[in-house]
Amino acid sequence: MIPEVNIPEPQPADRAPDPVGVPRRRLREYLALYFGGWRCERMIFALILGLLLIALMGFIRPQDATGLDPDYFWYLKINWRAQADLVLTGDSRAYLGASPQAMRNVLAGRRILNFGFDNCGYSPEYLKAAERVLDPASPHRAIVLGITPHALTPQASQLNQFNIMRDQLAEYSATKLRVKLVLSRFFHRFCDPFPPERVLGMMGIGTVTHHRCEYFADGWMGSVLDPPRPRDALDNVPSRYDNNRISPRIVQDLLDAAARWSKAGIKVYAFRLPTNAEMVALEDKWAPFDERAFQARFEAVGGRWLAVDQNAYATYDGSHLYRDAALRLSRDLGLALAAREAGERGPAARKP
Repeated sequence: MIPEVNIPEPQPADRAPDPVGVPRRRLREYLALYFGGWRCERMIFALILGLLLIALMGFIRPQDATGLDPDYFWYLKINWRAQADLVLTGDSRAYLGASPQAMRNVLAGRRILNFGFDNCGYSPEYLKAAERVLDPASPHRAIVLGITPHALTPQASQLNQFNIMRDQLAEYSATKLRVKLVLSRFFHRFCDPFPPERVLGMMGIGTVTHHRCEYFADGWMGSVLDPPRPRDALDNVPSRYDNNRISPRIVQDLLDAAARWSKAGIKVYAFRLPTNAEMVALEDKWAPFDERAFQARFEAVGGRWLAVDQNAYATYDGSHLYRDAALRLSRDLGLALAAREAGERGPAARKP
């Protein structure tokens, strides 16, 4: 008879430790305690999947702005001091329409900066800031005024990007601004809502409008609207000048500044920023603006008026120039300045 042998069941302490099971069990207990017994694996999977989708949408998000970071672009402008031989001024038609680099290709050796701002008017504060951009030691000091009727209105002198950026960015040091730019770029790319029309456009459904901009360190922003909306600005002209007509005080302040600069040896040029014939007619009517009268008064205080063909350069919204058109205007503007300077030096200076 074979004796009966009792083999004891292994106790938990006798079992080999599970290096993965213990942390997993503890994680389950923790999640059950703090999240009401949810299934932790599903929740973790959903969290990881959500983060991956956010990252994917961030990387495929269309980036319409290139070149310098926009905030840094405006920070540079606000802080320019004694850096230029020639300063371009004006509103959005100026900073979108005049490329200093294209002008430098004609005016070799000149330090040219575009000091234009969106919706900017010719207030005394803006005129003083533009003058500070000039290098007082330069033998070629010049200021070019880009004239639009709206830049001579009270609204443009008060509510404009120059005032906003001056107040917002004055408190930032370069280091603090760089930190802000990194954080804002991250949140814009990965956390901003993805426009539904962009998603539909990527799927081939509907039409998506892209405003592609490239920011340059010399103050110019090349811009293209695709597809164009040629009547956007034209349809807004009557409302833009409603209770916002050209101010005689602002015009006089601008002429006084031009006279003062001329007496100080600074050459002062002005031209009407080109748009198209319909916009010119609408602004002359609603502003109203008498270009010939303004030109006569400007030249009487020592200014130099440059004639620019208002129909030679294409706009994408009835007001602002396409990037290629802006480059052509800039070259033509440089040639006009060079010809004017050569004419003032006399025939001998024009000989090869």
